[in-house]
Amino acid sequence: MTDMQSYWYFATLGADRRLRRMAANMEHPKLYTPRDAAQVLGITYPSLKQWIYRGKLKTMKTQGGHHRIPETEIDRFLPKR
Repeated sequence: MTDMQSYWYFATLGADRRLRRMAANMEHPKLYTPRDAAQVLGITYPSLKQWIYRGKLKTMKTQGGHHRIPETEIDRFLPKR
């Protein structure tokens, strides 16, 4: 393998790793606690909990039964730029 071939081989490997890392981040979105999500949305914690209970805001639950809000759900309520 020439120097140029080895360069392209390793450059391609790095790109593959970066793509895999990006895909993994898309599979596991950032999750917010209800308090953090309420702060980002500019509402009170009790209001956010009511949104969750009424189904207005979709959440994921931890194994311990705690709500976590995906960043994509929070984005739905933020004004578009």
